Amino acid sequence: TLTLEGASTSATSLTQSGGTLTGTGTLTVTGASTFTAAGTESGGGTTIAQGGATFSGQNNNFTLNDRTLELFGTSAETVQGETILLNNAASLVIESGATFTDQSLNTGFTISNQSNTGTAGTVTNFGTFSKTGTAAVSTINVAFNNSGTAGHIATVNVASGTLDLAAGGTDTYANY
Repeated sequence: TLTLEGASTSATSLTQSGGTLTGTGTLTVTGASTFTAAGTESGGGTTIAQGGATFSGQNNNFTLNDRTLELFGTSAETVQGETILLNNAASLVIESGATFTDQSLNTGFTISNQSNTGTAGTVTNFGTFSKTGTAAVSTINVAFNNSGTAGHIATVNVASGTLDLAAGGTDTYANY
């Protein structure tokens, strides 16, 4: 367990393979972030992945519990069966100019909320969310807010299969 309380901390890279990152502080990762197993981030703080992030834990759950993960640069889910759980109002944010690509194979990618863990989280897309993997269906079971501005349109691209936005969300300056 790594606890960050009330302070801002920076790192050149982050690999989380299980374990817990917690606390109210902000962790800014200037290089690549990699999530390879069933890890948890919690505690009301923020993790900023300036160099993008790769989610590559096959058939694993990566859990955000009352924490925000901000993605800049290029990020991707690269295997099958990965689930990101957004519990207790956690937030996954794809920042303006950033890209998140669902490259899942066979079993689709899921973003969801565990039913017994408080208010569901949200995905907010200020950049581009793409589904390119061969999985037939990927599902987002929390609100998906596609939030562009007059000067920058937020985009969702589905190149293969189906992206099921099962919990709805909002669209402002959005393109599908």
